[in-house]
Amino acid sequence: MRKYAAYAIFVLLIFPFSVFAQADEKPEWNNELVSGVNKEKACQVEIPFDSETQALQLSTEESPYYQTLNGTWKFHWVADPKDRPVNFYLPDYNVSTWDDIKVPATWQIEAVRTNKNWDKPLYCNTIYPFGNWRSMEWPNVIQPRPADYTFATMPNPVGSYRREFTLPDSWEGRDVFIRFNGVEAGYYIWLNGKKVGYSEDSYLPSEFNLTPYLKKGSNVLAVEVYRFTDGSFLECQDFWRFSGIFRDVFLWSAPKTQIRDFFFSTDLDEAYKNAKVTLDVEVTGKKRACDIVVKLTDKAGNTIITQTHRAAMGVNTLNFDVENPLKWTAETPNLYDLTISLVQKGKSIDLRHTKVGFREVGFAADGKLLVNGKPILFKGANRHDHSPLNGRTVSKEEMERDVQIMKSLNLNAVRTSHYPNNPYFYELCDQYGLYVLAEANVECHGLMSLSGEPSWEKAFTERNENHVKRYRNHVSIVMWSMGNESGKGANFSTAEKAIKKLDSTRPSHYEGNSEYCDVTSSMYPSVEWLESVGKERLNKYQKGETFKSHVICEYAHAMGNSMGNFREYLEVYERYPGLIGGFIWDWVDQSIKMPTPDGKGYYMAAGGDFGDKPNDSNFCTNGVIFSDRTYSAKAYEVKKVNQPIYVEALGNDQYQLTNKRFHSDVADLYGRYEIQKDGKVVYSANLDELNLAPGANKVITISDAHIQHKPGAEYFINFSFKQKKDTKWAKAEYEVASEQFKLSGSERALFVAAKGFIDLSEQDNAYVVKGEKFEITFSKSEGTLAAYSLNGVPMISKGPALNLFRSPTDNDKQVSGEWQRKGLYDLKCEVGQWNVNKEDDEVVLCIRNSYKARNGFDYQTELEYRVAADGSVMVNSVIIPAVKGEIIPRVGYRLELPEGFERMRWYGRGPLENYVDRKWASNVDVYESTVSDQWVKYVKPQEMGNHEDIRWISITNFDGQGFVFVAADKLSATALHVRAQDMTDPEQLQKRIHDYEIMQRKETILCLDAANRPLGNASCGPGPMQKYELRSEPLAFSFMMLPLERSYTQDELTEKARVQMPVSMPVLVDRDNKGFLRMTTNTPFAIIYYSVDGSEFKLYTEPIRLLAACKVTAYAVSEKLGKSMKTTVELSEYVDPVE
Repeated sequence: MRKYAAYAIFVLLIFPFSVFAQADEKPEWNNELVSGVNKEKACQVEIPFDSETQALQLSTEESPYYQTLNGTWKFHWVADPKDRPVNFYLPDYNVSTWDDIKVPATWQIEAVRTNKNWDKPLYCNTIYPFGNWRSMEWPNVIQPRPADYTFATMPNPVGSYRREFTLPDSWEGRDVFIRFNGVEAGYYIWLNGKKVGYSEDSYLPSEFNLTPYLKKGSNVLAVEVYRFTDGSFLECQDFWRFSGIFRDVFLWSAPKTQIRDFFFSTDLDEAYKNAKVTLDVEVTGKKRACDIVVKLTDKAGNTIITQTHRAAMGVNTLNFDVENPLKWTAETPNLYDLTISLVQKGKSIDLRHTKVGFREVGFAADGKLLVNGKPILFKGANRHDHSPLNGRTVSKEEMERDVQIMKSLNLNAVRTSHYPNNPYFYELCDQYGLYVLAEANVECHGLMSLSGEPSWEKAFTERNENHVKRYRNHVSIVMWSMGNESGKGANFSTAEKAIKKLDSTRPSHYEGNSEYCDVTSSMYPSVEWLESVGKERLNKYQKGETFKSHVICEYAHAMGNSMGNFREYLEVYERYPGLIGGFIWDWVDQSIKMPTPDGKGYYMAAGGDFGDKPNDSNFCTNGVIFSDRTYSAKAYEVKKVNQPIYVEALGNDQYQLTNKRFHSDVADLYGRYEIQKDGKVVYSANLDELNLAPGANKVITISDAHIQHKPGAEYFINFSFKQKKDTKWAKAEYEVASEQFKLSGSERALFVAAKGFIDLSEQDNAYVVKGEKFEITFSKSEGTLAAYSLNGVPMISKGPALNLFRSPTDNDKQVSGEWQRKGLYDLKCEVGQWNVNKEDDEVVLCIRNSYKARNGFDYQTELEYRVAADGSVMVNSVIIPAVKGEIIPRVGYRLELPEGFERMRWYGRGPLENYVDRKWASNVDVYESTVSDQWVKYVKPQEMGNHEDIRWISITNFDGQGFVFVAADKLSATALHVRAQDMTDPEQLQKRIHDYEIMQRKETILCLDAANRPLGNASCGPGPMQKYELRSEPLAFSFMMLPLERSYTQDELTEKARVQMPVSMPVLVDRDNKGFLRMTTNTPFAIIYYSVDGSEFKLYTEPIRLLAACKVTAYAVSEKLGKSMKTTVELSEYVDPVE
């Protein structure tokens, strides 16, 4: 195996100190060679405590040597640096008339929250908002810009901050430091009128020693923040472009002789049992005779190690052995308390504390990623620091909620894309157990050539070095990422060598050029491409060739209604050892909660909503969860695919249970199963104790022979695995994993309509069919069932019309242009002639309509309505495209029910929306909801609310009046209070319309589809897999409309809908490219008869070669079912495609 041995090399740096830029020189904020002046070097900062008891029991903020500077500051904003208040740092400068601002916060968020006239939020992905992307001039951030850009008239906004503070008396005689955990993009600092320093790198903490500038009593602190600096060229990430003091600011103090830094690293033996620890402790300041005392305790307070070492100034290296410590993994996040003290004459003069863990990362010969010698897969997500209320300023509660949700969705890893996250987030990952791919703040996406520019080497390297120095004691970090989407330049090679000198215990990553790193990496591959990579790695391993393991740092682009075929990616990861998993893009929508223009509600804002330009609209809303941390249907799919227990049906009542965890058993879970009949539980029982070691499986036997099966009913077995006890992220009884299998299902009973009175009459523009309680109008001009009333109550306001359109999802953008070109948005119906017949207890109405799109993309439908005396309507149809093989949004019928038809129940997949390639988290069951609740608050309203594998769906008012629509087999259904066209600009199908701009109709719009297009990942990545793709092909589609005149219980409704259409499915007639006529029906064992040009009907037995123009009519019949509707196809003369 390839093993990353743990050792530490401290590179002692002189405190960076340089003179500030002179008047005739470039300012620090416009010089790529300067990233800081007089800053403290990057290091692990732990706040001192007076005692071990304090350190173990108190939070950092409760230390007597910690003082927050969060709160209200005075603030002044200008658009141009030349207009800034130059001398504002002088103590006697009057700032009483300045605005107040909250710290931490970005001034853009504060501006929109408090109606200030400062620059506003701006979202763009790959463009620098301070220049012209066609001719960027680095490192200048003040340069010509397009006239319509937000910053066209704002050269470089500057925010000036002022506040005062007084130190505790107990800090007398100690060094005092100030720490900024995040300031964007660069800032100068003054204390009591004296310039202290300058800093860049917005996302790493920066520190200054304030001791020489302090005075007794009140101290005046001034900070001048620049919106853009040369460092902004390396901060071109896909996020909102904010600025200001957006993370915590605090003071802390240390004795004159102090612990300045330390690095705790571990090396497990070959058996991954015992550990060798190397602890480097740096002592700085006034030279004093003292000892370093190190103590390691477990969570029960037991002392594991105590060691004393005579302290020397500089780096002191301590080595000790730990026998069989509890190891840290994402599944077993075992942590120990490490206290390091400087002791003089038996008294502690400086004491630091942190949490540490024992963990080792490596690679097996076949490419598997190993943690503590056992293979793992990254089941991860990319995460931005984002709050819907505060933008980049994320509270501890929000961060912890993120981690809790990740754990509850069975994720085990997170990539800090594309910059160091808030320091507290790493503590949470240590505590909860998440593998961290920690990324440095380097992305020059808008000018990738910088990675090869020699003058930028320092900045690339320094940002990576400081990143490692700050966070290398966090055991959750298992891999360093040097940046993102910044070209292939050699500056990354220098950076990689530098971080390896600081920390060789972790592998390195950079997707832009894997040549420099320990793993190869890619973004947004198709499943097929990923499989080819896996095969290549496996082939090299089998041949004994060297290779690097492969990680997908971004995939499954979760923008809007998305994440199709997510399951297939995991299946490929699991097949090939050289593939080590991936990270979804991304975790949470980066939208901002804003009031609607009328002030009566709110909406989630995205790029462009603040007048910002350039912008990338809603490309920032790619979250598995919504910005407010509520779950989307995507979240449940992620949970399902990554669940730790896998159940496989082997047949003969046998099921195999597999523990998919890598380091822990499943003793914390209990299993249960239930057997359902048409959505109702008829039997349930607990499983025996699971007793499954990591990766182990066992076979169990469950028979349903003791259950009396009802003819026509459908039976499923559902497995559920729940927590026995509370965890940090979920309560006891939380369902961690589940699975469903169909047990059996016999043919449903044939539907038999009640006999009785039925009447047919013809009017000028309609046929009217009446029964004792119902009246149905079939429009001659519209060519459809136009109205239906039951007991005088209108129940249909617009009848079934062919529907090929859905409001494009973000993933549909690659094909929606074709939909617009073809006119699928607005089909024009050319109505055919009705053929109407009345029999004893039934009226049959047939019509052939042509639906005209653009550019010859037309459709024909043949519909047969069979109306029975009880008001039931059988709808049989054949849908024929003029052009085959084209990608289409959906195919089916849309109808509308009047106001008040709000209650919906269905037997199919739910409860949340699901699609053919994203339905594995959606069990088949009977569900109840409302039409209003089907609306999903996507930032860009789009196709939503679909449900797959529908057996029946009922739409009623709250008195129970309405319909249950019964599928001939299965169908897809969507019920909303909007039409797809309401969410879509007909001229720009992908244009974003805000949800508050969309009128929610009073009517219920019901789409009954033979198929709805899969989701795929094409907002940034591959489209749907071909096995799921929807293309224009001839199809037969049938369903029944059974009227309901009262409220039904679930049992009653299930019984009513558990019926089979009593006629055979229509015949599809199609001529292939060789001139052969093929006829098919979906009715098993049916016999097909056909006629050519009105000749006598013949039995169809095999394809027939018909080359001449002709009219073919066909129908099907089976032993149990009646004759199908007749299908007629007019064929033109065959033309050989070769000719």
